[in-house]
Amino acid sequence: MIRELQLQRAKALLVTHSHYDHALDVAALGQRLPKLQIIGSGSTLNIARGGHVPEQQLVPVQPWKALQIDHFSISAIPSQHTPPTAVNNDLGQEIAHPLPLPARFSEFKEGHSFDYLIEHHGCRILVKASTGAIANQFKNIRADVLFLGIAQLSRQAPGYQQRYLMHTLGTLKPEIIVPMHWDDFFQPLHQPLQFLLRAADNTARSMQILIDAAAKQKTQVVLLSQPVSYSLP
Repeated sequence: MIRELQLQRAKALLVTHSHYDHALDVAALGQRLPKLQIIGSGSTLNIARGGHVPEQQLVPVQPWKALQIDHFSISAIPSQHTPPTAVNNDLGQEIAHPLPLPARFSEFKEGHSFDYLIEHHGCRILVKASTGAIANQFKNIRADVLFLGIAQLSRQAPGYQQRYLMHTLGTLKPEIIVPMHWDDFFQPLHQPLQFLLRAADNTARSMQILIDAAAKQKTQVVLLSQPVSYSLP
């Protein structure tokens, strides 16, 4: 998949938090791509250290401080994770030491969450992986494209759903919104993306909630159906 998706061209890996479904491959990518910078929390960097990724590839997150990589300006914004569940109740806990793999999923502590604002030749993209938002965090930010996590959205109270969409979609006012964190990450990457099993999440309902909110402010919804690679100048 590295060659198929042209990942050998990548210069930075932006990790939003340190749960296994976001950070499991951090060390493997760092090992195979020696020019790749891994940007994340101390917990994320300890996952990379567990795989013996060289320190010169590890970049600790500095909230709100823009990082310049070629023509890209990247700012990490403190965020909030999706509300905890019975098997996901470690919010704020950190991975204090290098984590060698294999490891139990419970060892992948959240380690604090971040969103990323990416600016490239006047285009502004905001990536928010988790279904949690800090009030007024984006009040002075606008984004052309918003990648928005919707995991567990349908399982939250209506008031929570409304606040989440108001603080993200409603505040950023993007032209395009791309739902993310809705697919079954246990499936092979070369297959078309699929919804998670209903026992894990009512993804169809979460997707519809987002589509309805986007329609009210005339924001285009773009759904990724399979892994893709992009060519940028």
